Amino acid sequence: MRLSRLPHVRRVAVQTNLSCRTGWLAEADTATLALWCTYHPGQVPYERFLGRCRELDGLGVRYSVGIVGLRSTWSRPAGCAPTCPRASTCG
Repeated sequence: MRLSRLPHVRRVAVQTNLSCRTGWLAEADTATLALWCTYHPGQVPYERFLGRCRELDGLGVRYSVGIVGLRSTWSRPAGCAPTCPRASTCG
């Protein structure tokens, strides 16, 4: 994550559905990097998404969590907040 370590870059924000591995973030400057993580029902299993959030916690990466607002998923946010590790926001 060279971009996050450039001296003239103050913030790197990345939007992701957390379907990829998170290990590459270990090389990022976590003071500069922040993720916007969106849970997409049907794309990534919910438990895997939460597992990736826990990995971000372990790496010290700042992130927020949202959910795609499909009518079929409206019940998920109510149950999401208590299970989100330490995300800035959930739901």
